[in-house]
Amino acid sequence: PTMENAIFARGLQAFQESLHEMGYTLLVSSTAYRPELEAEQIKTLIARGADGLLLIGYEREDSIYEYLQTRNIPFLLAWAYREDEPHPAIGFNNQSSMTGLTKKVLQMGHRDVAIISGITKGSTKPIFLLLPPLASRLATGLGR
Repeated sequence: PTMENAIFARGLQAFQESLHEMGYTLLVSSTAYRPELEAEQIKTLIARGADGLLLIGYEREDSIYEYLQTRNIPFLLAWAYREDEPHPAIGFNNQSSMTGLTKKVLQMGHRDVAIISGITKGSTKPIFLLLPPLASRLATGLGR
């Protein structure tokens, strides 16, 4: 997400408040979904003494993770979740959430269902991850 995303901005605020209680300061670097800019900014932050990094999502080159690991820089991936992710991460599983939501909506008797999505450019949660549960539920007889 970008700083234009209000939910993301609130999350950053909560993160800053928690860091402050532990004696740390949050420095924010935004890349507007440009991986080459993110790589540059990560290296700059580390060169200037950052103690650790919170990286949003999974969409980056493996070389970035290698760079951080060889320098013993702790990092956490956030705003996304995958069971098979080898790096420490905290987030949510959109596909699992959408499956539960779809089931509930259909159990309530709704049959004409649509999805309105936000911006998916650069997202680790593209719309195609949200559609399979809906299609699956409707195809198994819960829909028309």
